[in-house]
Amino acid sequence: MDTPGDGRGAGESADDSVWIRGVDYVTSYRQADTVASDFNEVMALLGLGLEDERFRALPRTGPDGEPLVVLTVEAVQLCVAVLVALAECL
Repeated sequence: MDTPGDGRGAGESADDSVWIRGVDYVTSYRQADTVASDFNEVMALLGLGLEDERFRALPRTGPDGEPLVVLTVEAVQLCVAVLVALAECL
């Protein structure tokens, strides 16, 4: 069962994962965590409602150990709106 804010997506659990021996998941997760934190800090500086968990970037590690950052649909829609507004100012 997923717990809100536990870093897993809907329908995923620790039991759904297959770990590959020799893959450095920890380093990849740290990279993803750094980038997700940077994204969340910038969005917060812009005052874009990141107190709502739906708008936060979440770090993940892919099945082959690749670092991933996950955004919800609402977060991507917010980013699109910001980029459109920026493009209109140029």
